[in-house]
Amino acid sequence: MASQYLVGPVGNAPAGANTNQQGGPHGDAYVSELHGKWSTAARQGRLFHGSSPAAGIAIPLYTATTQALCLWNTSTTVDLELVKYSLGYVSGTTVAGPIMYAMLQAGFAYGTGSPIATFTNAPTYIRPGRPGTGTTQAQLANATVTTTAALPAAQMIGSSISQPDAFVAASTTAPVIVVEENFDGSIIIPPGWAFFPVALLASVSLYQQRLVWVENPVVTSTGI
Repeated sequence: MASQYLVGPVGNAPAGANTNQQGGPHGDAYVSELHGKWSTAARQGRLFHGSSPAAGIAIPLYTATTQALCLWNTSTTVDLELVKYSLGYVSGTTVAGPIMYAMLQAGFAYGTGSPIATFTNAPTYIRPGRPGTGTTQAQLANATVTTTAALPAAQMIGSSISQPDAFVAASTTAPVIVVEENFDGSIIIPPGWAFFPVALLASVSLYQQRLVWVENPVVTSTGI
């Protein structure tokens, strides 16, 4: 049975009244959230935070075969729906330049001859959104990841953020800065793929970095 919505202006019903679900002229329903957008996923144990060490890591050059932060979907049953990427400045002088997001079809195991040659999983740096709820099916590296070849330029997505420039570690006047991008599910890492934040320009600055994602069952049909 199809859901039906009453198209009309928003009313003001008293407590205890039975009302019709209202909607817009395109068949869209009016929705008012009781909880935050990702609360249900966190409560169900499907939302996770993965981070670098507090001391920070650099954002490697996009052409390098030695990378750092990497989220790898080694599951065959879930997609990783990216929610957010954020970075906080730790130390060093930055270089002004954009950040990009690289995707690599890496398969499900690393080793000689594989797209990812070396990879050290860091499960202790992954936290569920609700403590004690859920176990991730992804792997996260936050030190050194070696790829057999440079990450493919054809699989890179430009971001709306850049490395904060003109910072000097000893400065007492540099403002506190946190840079983040909300994906809201606009990037999905399918099984066998890996995700890397990369830099257009090389920099030795260190950043505390964090990825947030939701794990959803793989949908075989792309038409629904």
